[in-house]
Amino acid sequence: MGVAFSGGGTRAATATLGQLRALSELRLLPKARYLSCVSGGSWTCVPFTYLSSVSDADFLGQSLMPDQVTKAALRNLGAKRSHMRTIANSRVLGAAIKKLGGALLLDDETYAQIIGHVFLRPYGLNDDRMLFTWDRKTRDTIIAANMDVDPQNPLDPKRFYTVARPRPFLIAGGTVLREHNPRDQDKRIFFEMTPLYVGAPNLHKQAGEFDQDIGGGFIETFAFDSTRAQRAGRRAAICEMKARKNRFTLADVIATSGAAPAERMPIKGFPEFNYWLPNNPGHAIHYDFGDGGILENTGVMPLLRRKVKRVVLFVNSDTPFR
Repeated sequence: MGVAFSGGGTRAATATLGQLRALSELRLLPKARYLSCVSGGSWTCVPFTYLSSVSDADFLGQSLMPDQVTKAALRNLGAKRSHMRTIANSRVLGAAIKKLGGALLLDDETYAQIIGHVFLRPYGLNDDRMLFTWDRKTRDTIIAANMDVDPQNPLDPKRFYTVARPRPFLIAGGTVLREHNPRDQDKRIFFEMTPLYVGAPNLHKQAGEFDQDIGGGFIETFAFDSTRAQRAGRRAAICEMKARKNRFTLADVIATSGAAPAERMPIKGFPEFNYWLPNNPGHAIHYDFGDGGILENTGVMPLLRRKVKRVVLFVNSDTPFR
């Protein structure tokens, strides 16, 4: 079984929280193998997946019967670090517009810094020095492989967020917009982000800048946004990660999945990443990225691609599902 949460901004983040709470209380969530999310849905699913310092009960909050839902009850509901309070106090759009519109020194981390500060910082998940992966076993495998390549600069196991509690496997949707023409509908490619790997699963021939291919497989998450790569065996590559800003973080995930303004505001500040192909490593090409909902707002396609037989789909946008 897979569960999908659509996009829809803070509306979707709020609805996703209530739906996760219900699935947890009904003891259905442990039966799910996948948790697929887009845009506002990722603003709840990503911190929920990586929770460690906050209890599930505090994060999810308390259920109320319909006749108990009053403004007074809502004001007093939930712990200080509940996600309900986080969403209610977010004011994401206003903060983003103010910073993106008024700052002169924008870079491709600006929107991620805003979104991460709002939705990840309350749970200790917004450190831009941190990489992330699935669990301690995969973290240790990554560290061991990199020790073989560069024993003088080992990766620090303390610099990885890992999933500390039983969770369905996370999939967050984004979109490669391709530089210079983000509004061209023919120049959009769906992009998957998971704790283990990121990328466009299908190969898009000569679809990128300078007629370069895009996609055709996945790159391990810790290596994404690196500047260049060279093949090292059939299934491996050696890449360079010189700058701190080249670290792909949890904030980058929720910013990419939830960057709806990037399509309409092709300016600096929204996510941009270096992207080299797994089947043809070399110099990376810099691409603009945007909201997963630009192409597929339900989150159902990654589940169908994995041949999931049972899908629970929550459509949390204000657009009717047809």
